[in-house]
Amino acid sequence: MATESEDDTLELPPVPEFGNGRPRWAAQRIHPRRLARGHLKQYARLQAWIIAAEHPARGRAVVGRTTGLGLGALAAWRTAHTEPRLLAIAAGAYAISAWRAGRPVPPPKRS
Repeated sequence: MATESEDDTLELPPVPEFGNGRPRWAAQRIHPRRLARGHLKQYARLQAWIIAAEHPARGRAVVGRTTGLGLGALAAWRTAHTEPRLLAIAAGAYAISAWRAGRPVPPPKRS
């Protein structure tokens, strides 16, 4: 009886939230989606932090936070022009944090 080279991979469980498939194809689908999901989670957190929805002095907090972000962006812009390698390090750090934030949540166990 001839066996195919993929017989050992056909019994693997499906990849959660990303469809069925062999691990090599599942990885190609998971990584970009996990990064995108992590980016969206971080963006939502930043947006919620900026608007300070439940802060007691909301108006003052919003002005202070947007001013701080503006000054931080200006400093990052100037630093990126003088040291472009730091921009690559920052992009890598953001990708790692987006990867960690995009970790899939396991489905709840049914009893």
